[in-house]
Amino acid sequence: MHSSVKNFVKALPIMRTYVDRRRYAHFSSKEGFASHYGVFDSFAQAREMCPPSREFNQRELTDEYVNIRTKQVFTYDYPVIFWLHNAFAENSTTIFDIGGSVGVHYHAYKQVLDYPLRTTWLVFETPEVVQVGREIATRMGSLQLSFTDSLDMSQVEADIWISAGALHYIEDARPRRLLANCRKCPTHIIINKLPVYSGEDFVTAQNM
Repeated sequence: MHSSVKNFVKALPIMRTYVDRRRYAHFSSKEGFASHYGVFDSFAQAREMCPPSREFNQRELTDEYVNIRTKQVFTYDYPVIFWLHNAFAENSTTIFDIGGSVGVHYHAYKQVLDYPLRTTWLVFETPEVVQVGREIATRMGSLQLSFTDSLDMSQVEADIWISAGALHYIEDARPRRLLANCRKCPTHIIINKLPVYSGEDFVTAQNM
């Protein structure tokens, strides 16, 4: 069948419904792990379509971060390390890490970077993940590291902001909004692993 005919058939309402059901069935199955589904106007609209979920507020999701990512530097980390090194050289010492899990960046980067003595590193995460992060920090004596589960930007006054693979998972976390509401604007913003495209905002769901 010619591709234009296939596209025409797929565009028919009854076929769209059939294809959409097939896509959702795959998305919600074990085989659909890490796949995406749907284009929604808001997080709330996406949640209405999905089964009830604790989303990222799950202690179980921290296993990989605790056992692997706090102990290893990956290829995608090097741009962050490079710019963080430059920021330290300019006497920037306060860090706000948005979506930094259990403090993965603080623990992993410490293997290759010398943190200034006055460094303070604040991680924003979900309550369950914050609890795990605090337990690890206490166990390791990481006094420079602290955690919060509140994205109250009126309390944030860090020199450096870092977010790696997290901003797009956080509701209302557009950089412009965060900057407009923070107590003190950062001198360095380091964003890594952020999917972007030239188009209108939308929300999609991911099978985790």
